[in-house]
Amino acid sequence: MANELDFSGKQMLVVGGSSGIGNGIAQASTLDIASRADIDRGVNDVASHFGGLDIVANNAGISVRTAIDDEDYDDAWTKAMAVMLTAQPRVIRAALPFLRRSKSPRIVNIASTEALGATALHSPYSAAKAGVVGLGYGSGTSRTFSRRTLASSAPRCRTCANRNILASSISPRPRRSARLHSTARTRRRRPASPA
Repeated sequence: MANELDFSGKQMLVVGGSSGIGNGIAQASTLDIASRADIDRGVNDVASHFGGLDIVANNAGISVRTAIDDEDYDDAWTKAMAVMLTAQPRVIRAALPFLRRSKSPRIVNIASTEALGATALHSPYSAAKAGVVGLGYGSGTSRTFSRRTLASSAPRCRTCANRNILASSISPRPRRSARLHSTARTRRRRPASPA
């Protein structure tokens, strides 16, 4: 039996839909997810165009490969946190006015199993995704699932009390994509550090 969900008649905003998992959900327009102004404008534009929002899927992710002693580590860390962690509550906050008007509002935050065990040279990615897990628990909005689990098993969003907003965090395994394969090839080619 296929695990398919019916989204017909629902207005869904997918953040991070240009490649990887998000691309499997929807096609997306370009948005600077690290910019609060772009997030506010993008959420408002989508909600206005489609007449509201029922579902928000926070799925933005970038591959940030760097050793902790690399010169560009601080920049990589800052970018990873901005895109994969800071943006998630900003998107939720921008979407709340529209979700509160929906008959079946949902928030899905995509974390990663990398939050539980990091791949070498990807500590900014792993830390950001661990933060997504913490965001869900800390805000009282969700549980995290490491396998495919329907959002209906998650608790109601306490932040959105009396609004009937269902929220969850999901931690899928990394998806094999062109970006992931490119990162793996680069990792194999990198010369060993001098001892």
